[in-house]
Amino acid sequence: MELTTTYGPPPAFHTLRYPLAGSLTGWVAQHRRPLRVARLTPEEWPLVWQLAEQLKPPPAPLAVLLAPLWIQGQVIGSLEVVWEEGYSITTQEEQFLEAVAVQVALAITNARLYQEKERALQEAREQAKRLCQELPQRAVK
Repeated sequence: MELTTTYGPPPAFHTLRYPLAGSLTGWVAQHRRPLRVARLTPEEWPLVWQLAEQLKPPPAPLAVLLAPLWIQGQVIGSLEVVWEEGYSITTQEEQFLEAVAVQVALAITNARLYQEKERALQEAREQAKRLCQELPQRAVK
């Protein structure tokens, strides 16, 4: 699997794609629970650090908290918050991020359902248009 991350201040968001294996979100998906990293370093998370070095400016050690995004019993990604090195992430912050992640997952689910509905409506309209165009031809036969 591949992940896509979007980062940076709005409106100049940047996107980075990378493999799930060895990533922080990969850990969250595998363990199915939040991940709290007090100090993200290249020694502990080498793949994550290699990816982070692609960001501009290069990263400094950070405190990181990730909460899983659950849809239909599966982790489809994670919501991530970072702080400067040395920040002590609290249980209350973890619980808050988990609550926000639930809302984000619901929004993603609703967006997917809306897109599916729109696709189905468009297909039905196209099929109805084709049938209407064929009707006069069928009546002549």
